[in-house]
Amino acid sequence: MATTPPPVIDRDRYAWLHQAQEAGRIATHLARETAVAGLLAHSPFCDDLVIMTCLSVALEQARTPWSYKPLLAEAMRGVLPGQIRLRTTKDHSGVEWYVGLKARQPDLGAWAEGSRLVAAGVADLEALRRALISPGLLRGGSAEFEATLGIETWLRDLEFGEFAPAGAGPGGGDDQCGVPGAD
Repeated sequence: MATTPPPVIDRDRYAWLHQAQEAGRIATHLARETAVAGLLAHSPFCDDLVIMTCLSVALEQARTPWSYKPLLAEAMRGVLPGQIRLRTTKDHSGVEWYVGLKARQPDLGAWAEGSRLVAAGVADLEALRRALISPGLLRGGSAEFEATLGIETWLRDLEFGEFAPAGAGPGGGDDQCGVPGAD
């Protein structure tokens, strides 16, 4: 009985495959947990085509000390604002984050009243107000709170036209994502 030998994979690609497997496990867990609440969860980074595309890119194009996640940054051209898309590091601002929350407490409390999440029926007004005024009391930690603030901010920015529509490049024209071979 003949068997096909396993493909030769360098260490970096093996690490990518391992990360993709871990992301798939987390996505499966997330999908199950959100289904219990009657919600759908999407994990586009776990899509086969996304993973295959990432694995097809030369390593020197996928990493650089001058860019944070360059493949993702190019894929999000026209979707994320340039200051976020073109950042060079991951944000680490623990102490500053909490000092800023404390300083903006009155503003954050007022946000609950006009919350786009509440208007959409996704968040409860009183629970959101409590979270915005006293984030230190949250059981879930800062990650859920940061995500909630991020989504609320994003919805408000969309309302005021702060983001270009998907596919619109920096010059307003439609451009490709910058992935080799996408032209």
